[in-house]
Amino acid sequence: MEIMNLACDMYQAYGNKANWKNHQGEPMPQWSELPENIRSYWGAAAACAMRDLVERVEAEEHLIRAESAFKDEVGAGEPKRALQQAMDRLEECMMWYERA
Repeated sequence: MEIMNLACDMYQAYGNKANWKNHQGEPMPQWSELPENIRSYWGAAAACAMRDLVERVEAEEHLIRAESAFKDEVGAGEPKRALQQAMDRLEECMMWYERA
């Protein structure tokens, strides 16, 4: 999804939730009526939200891969090695979550 499309969607959702009134109770303009600088601010917020979502998805995927590898190693009859590797992966996952 293009960031500015996401920004527009976010603005629409905000407008819907706020009954299309701004913080002063005045009517909010439609997206197409917003000045370019205001649209760019919404674009920055959308980019931030997208980065956060991507980081969280990557962290979840990392955790799922670690869990799968642990199950494979335990199934192969090497529980002690699997446990040590799982602890190492857990530390890696914790670092991912701290960054996300």
